[in-house]
Amino acid sequence: MFDLVIKNGLVVDPANRIHSRLNIGVRDGKIARVTGDSISGRTEIDAEGLIVAPGFIDMHMHEDAYDPEKEAFDFIISDTMLRMGVTTAIGGNCGIGYENPVAYLNAVERHGFPINLGMFAPHECIRKAVGTFDRYEAVAPVYFDKMKEFLRVQLEGGCVGLSMGLEYDPGLREEEAVALMKVAADSGKLTAVHQRSDGTMAVDSVKEVLGYAKETGGSLQISHLSSMCSFGTMEEILSIIDDARLKGIDAGFDGYPYYAFCTYLGSAVFDDGFLDKYKEGDALYSKLQPASGEQQGAVLDKELFLELRQKSPDTLIVAHILDEREVDLCLTHPAGIVVSDGLYSEGQGHPRGSGTFPKLIREYVFDKKRMTLDAAIEKITFLPAQRLGLEGKGTLAVGSDADITIFDPETIKDHSTYQDPFKAPSGIESVIINGEIALKQGEIVSRRFGRAVRK
Repeated sequence: MFDLVIKNGLVVDPANRIHSRLNIGVRDGKIARVTGDSISGRTEIDAEGLIVAPGFIDMHMHEDAYDPEKEAFDFIISDTMLRMGVTTAIGGNCGIGYENPVAYLNAVERHGFPINLGMFAPHECIRKAVGTFDRYEAVAPVYFDKMKEFLRVQLEGGCVGLSMGLEYDPGLREEEAVALMKVAADSGKLTAVHQRSDGTMAVDSVKEVLGYAKETGGSLQISHLSSMCSFGTMEEILSIIDDARLKGIDAGFDGYPYYAFCTYLGSAVFDDGFLDKYKEGDALYSKLQPASGEQQGAVLDKELFLELRQKSPDTLIVAHILDEREVDLCLTHPAGIVVSDGLYSEGQGHPRGSGTFPKLIREYVFDKKRMTLDAAIEKITFLPAQRLGLEGKGTLAVGSDADITIFDPETIKDHSTYQDPFKAPSGIESVIINGEIALKQGEIVSRRFGRAVRK
């Protein structure tokens, strides 16, 4: 007798090249059996007409706030992850995040969490740990040893790697970046990088980070390539990355299935001269949409843009300027991993935080027919697990963690919009985390089954 049995579903497990109607038995939080034979369990889910897949993995999101004094999380993005079938996610991306990622993981382990959560060690917290620095200024090498030691402690505490946001910290120069990336490389862990710039500067920015990977011998993940390079250069950039990989550089990339990016208005992304990157002049202002705050949904002009940047720099801005064809090129490339880059401010933000994975399956598999179902599932299960080096994740093999997403191929669809970015998707029928049913018929059952993911 198994603890849980999922029967009659179409099991799609790209890691093991399985695509058949099978039954799954779960015991003690692990996959115990995958078989065509009839099996029984204390709890049974009839998945007739449904797809049974490994739990989706989002290797690039931005974690919920945590108050250490109250020992409390704000379950916002973690809830939306669960509702769209994510069982494991990685925070601390783009070089920004909670000031002590290992302490965050410890809190997840103590209290439980809606999903399994891992963390990158963000560059921002590494700098803050040794001093106060202007983001536009380089850090003197005299601080490097302390920074590297803080990073080692975070990596030894289980962080999956290092993240850097070169665009957000213009003062982060080559010497500092290489010194920190070398620590991650020596630990056998990934460095995820938000590159220096986009638009007309995208090609040089990709070459820069590939150079860091070559110099350090480290594993590089170029974050949200789709939103940084979809301005007329995606084909060239994908060729540059492929050529680097053929030459022995361990470089990967990811992206999300939307044609608008989102970031904070006060960030260096919108510093003086930013219009030159996109070659649209003042017409660009009307394509920038506030996604949070009192002006949410407003149409910007130059005057309102400058007013908000001065008075409300924490405003999230959605930029509707990405080329659809180039985003699709990024996502359909065999090495392309799909992520959400989910980020919310009090429930406001970009719809990618609530809709990425259902949108991928609905649009790219069934509507646009740009990829097969197996390819889409691989991009959100096995490929990110492999890239992160997470054993027991991204597969339904016997002995792996019982993280499972069950969805209806007929009804799976994202419903979040730029006006309502928090709206839940349809078609996610059940989500099992560590062998426990965390979501049933689209409704959250428990927020306590997730565990800290450490490497």
